[in-house]
Amino acid sequence: MTIVNPSYLKPDIFGDDFFSDDLNKIIKMLPENNFLEMSTKNYFIGIKKQIENSPSQSEEIKKLHHFLNSIDKRRNLNYTTVFPWLEKYFLDNHIVVS
Repeated sequence: MTIVNPSYLKPDIFGDDFFSDDLNKIIKMLPENNFLEMSTKNYFIGIKKQIENSPSQSEEIKKLHHFLNSIDKRRNLNYTTVFPWLEKYFLDNHIVVS
C-alpha cells in the first residue's frame, strides 16, 4: 500500500470485504497486453490481497470522518457530494463528528 501517513487515509481501514466488489471489477477491466499493463494489474491484485487481510479499524475510520469534516469546514466544501457512499457508511455505522 502506498499510503503510510496519515494512517486513516489507507483503504484497508474498512476491513476485508468493503472494497472487494469494486476491486474485482477494476482488476477484471485491466488489460494485459504488455509488461506495464501486467505490472499494473498485479499491483492492484496485491492491494486487494492486503485489504482482504486487514481487519476493520473503527478508530481510524472515526479519524477519517473527523478529517473529512474538518477539511470541508476549512475549505467550505462537502465531501458527501463526491463520496455519497462514504456518507452512507458513516450514517449506517453511527459515526458522528465529535
